[in-house]
Parts: sequence; C-alpha cells; structure tokens
Amino acid sequence: MLIRQQTDPTVVCPIDQFLDKNALFGVLRLKRDFGGSNYLGFFGTARTFPKSRNFVGGFDGRYKLDGATVFSYQVLGSHSRKNFYEPETDHTAYRTGNGLAYNLNLDHTRDTTGWTIGFEGKSPDYRSDAGFTNRTDTNNFFAANRFSTKSRSEATLIRLNWRQSASYTFDWSGRVQEANVETSIDTQLQGNLSLSAEVGLSYEHLYEEEFGAKRNVLGTINGAFFGAPERHALQPAFSFSANKQVNSKFSIFGSARFSWNRFDYDFGSGNRYNRVSPAYVAWIQGGMAGPYPALDPGTGSSRSIDFGIELKPTNALRFSLDYSNSRLHRSDTDQLAFESNLFTLHSTYQFTRFAFLRTRLDYDSLDKNAKGQVLFGWTPNPGTAFYVGYNDDFNYNGYNRFTDLPQPGFERNGRTVFIRMSYLFRKSF
Repeated sequence: MLIRQQTDPTVVCPIDQFLDKNALFGVLRLKRDFGGSNYLGFFGTARTFPKSRNFVGGFDGRYKLDGATVFSYQVLGSHSRKNFYEPETDHTAYRTGNGLAYNLNLDHTRDTTGWTIGFEGKSPDYRSDAGFTNRTDTNNFFAANRFSTKSRSEATLIRLNWRQSASYTFDWSGRVQEANVETSIDTQLQGNLSLSAEVGLSYEHLYEEEFGAKRNVLGTINGAFFGAPERHALQPAFSFSANKQVNSKFSIFGSARFSWNRFDYDFGSGNRYNRVSPAYVAWIQGGMAGPYPALDPGTGSSRSIDFGIELKPTNALRFSLDYSNSRLHRSDTDQLAFESNLFTLHSTYQFTRFAFLRTRLDYDSLDKNAKGQVLFGWTPNPGTAFYVGYNDDFNYNGYNRFTDLPQPGFERNGRTVFIRMSYLFRKSF
C-alpha cells in the first residue's frame, strides 16, 4: 500500500498536506492612554496551519481609582479548530473549541500598608498557539496583605515588611486543585543587609484526567494513574534568604527553601533519573514483566538552594554568577526523583545611555545542556529599539536526541541569529 501511495498519482498521502507548509502568525495590539495613568487596549493573535487554526482576541485595561488603588483586567476569547484530547474516551477528537481566559486585579499600595486581590482563570478549551498556556480548566482566587514600618535610615532596623497571602485554585467543575496560605517577614538593616523568612502551608489535589485517560465504571478504559484515581497532600514549607551589598562594586545573596509532601508526578527526569514510584520499581524488579506501569504520583521532601554574586568593576561593566540546586527525594521508595544544578553567568557593558552589549551562559546539569546568548541593543527612546543577537544551544557529554544514547563531547542542538526592530509612531487624536 505504501509503494502504491508513492507511485500512484491518484492516491494522496495523508501527510502531503503538511509537507513544506509554513505556519502563518499574526499579532495585533492597540492601546489608548487616557487620564495620565489609565489605558484601554485590544489584543489579537492568529496562527493557521493545515488542520490547525487558532484565533485569540480580547480587551485589557488599567484604571487608577485614586492615588493608591489601581484596577486592572484582561479578558480574552479563543476560537480553535484542531485536535483536542478527551480524557473520558481516551481519544483525540478533531473539532472546534471555544475558550475564555480572564485576569482581574485590584491593588492598593501605600507606604506602610498594602493589599491586593485577584481572580484569574482559563476554561477547558482555551488555547493560545501564538503564546504560552501552562494550564487550562482552572480558576484561581488570591489575596495578599502587607504591614510595614516607616523607613528610618538612621535606625538599626531600617524597615520591616510583614506579608500574608492566601490562594485557592479550582477547576471549572468546582473541584479543588490547590490551596495555599503563607506569611513572611523581610527586613532591611544597616550595612546594606536584607534578611527575610517565610512559612507556608499548601494543599494539592491531583486528578488522573489532568494527566491522561479517566477510568470509567465499566472498566473499559484504564485510568492514567496506577492505583487510586486521585492523590492529595498537605505541604508545609519554610524558606529564608539574605542579601548583602558589601560595597559599591560587590554584592552577594543566598536563599534556601525546604518543603515536605511535595508531589513527584512520576514522569522521570530525563536520562539521568528514571521513575522512582513503587509501581515502576516493582516493574523493574520483576524483570519488566507485564505492561508498562501507569503513572504513580507520590510525595517526598523538596529542597532548593540559590546563591549568587555580582561584581561591578566599573560603572559601565557588570558581571553576575548565579547557582541554583533543586532536588526531590521520594518518601515511599526512599529514592531521589531528581537533582538539578543550574549555573548562570551574565555580563553587561553599557556603551552609552542607549546602547549596551549583553552576554549570558546557562548550564543545566540535569540535561547536561548549555545555552549561550550575545545581544546588542540600542534603545534611543521608549518604543523605539534595535536588537541584534546570537543564540547557541548544545549538550556536553549528554545524550543523542535521536538515538537516546550517550553522546561524548559537544553536540549542537541549534543556533540562531536574529534582528528585532521597533519604532513608536506618536500622534495625538
């Protein structure tokens, strides 16, 4: 049949409609300022490709109600014709989907007090192909409050801020997904020293249909989870940080966060860390007999440590080096789910007030991947800019992307050269 499709001109291969085709993008932004600090805007995007199209459009605005209170909002609608995965049937359906996304926020800020409340969400069929959407079928309500002391430059404790926050996340069926309460204190002391600490308690609830198929009562569809179809946990956490400006040329900072009962979603972490769930471990110990095990999320202890220094030898030149370590140790199997070390080296040279040269190098030990960037920028006035840059992406002693086997030495994943220009037209109406 394959030979006939390749040689018979009357037979159309199913992938012919995608070969040598380009996706078409369009972005439109309109904005009208009024009243000094207020604006009303429209935002629209479009992306089309054979068998896939997506259109997003909506309004946003910002209104300063008084000297301390600001209301902002964004409401978007999406229209898509594409493949949608249906957990209830465990199949992908090619259909039309319309969605809604919204963000409402009311913020009140004064010197010694402040509060904010907000509400945001995305409906199940919301899609934004020209942007990034990390989660749909979710709504989140959040609120925060702050009490501060007056700043006193001559006192040992220059300023203290005490913050409290709470959030509640639920899907469009009303089921809880997450809840969180936190309180934190940060202080500014003499000697350009800042200290802060935070404690919090979270609740997380997982549903298997967010990860794949949803099992049915007839047993004809196996769920995405091994064992129970839902998981939940209370997750206490504690963190602290310190920042010290040693002198005008050198500063240092560090932070650490510890949390318990954090979920390992059982995806594994690349080639270096396999899955460590009881279901997967039992499958390996059993000689990999039987079907590949479904996801088996479980909790463990989490730790993240950050450390950085900044050096400014001259007014025009600045260097910074940041290090971050993150790890998750699963409790039920007493195994390490993942550990990542991330190094970032960053430098900036400011030729003039409007022109700069920026370099950046990132290395991630988890993927054994390095990314580098060189960027020149010229911004003579707000809204008018010219950028030219070079990006490089490669692995060192990593894994081949095609064979999934160890790859010694350097392997380039891709490199790009780009130019970006913008010009602001000013016209009064």
